[in-house]
Amino acid sequence: MVKIPKDMTAAVPDSRLAVLHDAGHLVFIGRAREVNREVTSFLGSR
Repeated sequence: MVKIPKDMTAAVPDSRLAVLHDAGHLVFIGRAREVNREVTSFLGSR
């Protein structure tokens, strides 16, 4: 299920993949706290 995102992550330098299981197409709305936590964590590591 996550093969394409894994391939994309491998191709983009300094990227990382976060998988939110059972998230729908509107993950930014339905799981906003988790998305924000992942984005903040990623940006904070820069």
